[in-house]
Amino acid sequence: MASMEELKKGDYFLHRGEPYLVRRNEIVTVGTHCHKKNKVDAVALFSGRQELLTEHPGNKAELLDIKRKSAQVISKGGNTMQLMDTISFETFDAEAKQDMELSEGDTVIYVSYLGRTTILEKL
Repeated sequence: MASMEELKKGDYFLHRGEPYLVRRNEIVTVGTHCHKKNKVDAVALFSGRQELLTEHPGNKAELLDIKRKSAQVISKGGNTMQLMDTISFETFDAEAKQDMELSEGDTVIYVSYLGRTTILEKL
């Protein structure tokens, strides 16, 4: 567990049961008594929902150890792709965003959390 003040750009944390990626974290003062707040610009890993969270700096957030890995697209079917990890040669299914144009043989960056895998970007 880390405080909201300790979150850095690129960290993953759990919010409402879904992993979020920190894009920006800044301290702002609000109100007439100059109370400090953290403004965290974050994006949900699986739904892609962007949120601007305003939290007390002492609030706790569960940090997640999520690694970005590379894989090759083996086959595709709608938004679900079959990938092969480029290091372990393991095959698995992953979700892709609607606007991502992928074809067989493309190399992609993916992340996994609790059995769900999503493609972040095409290399």
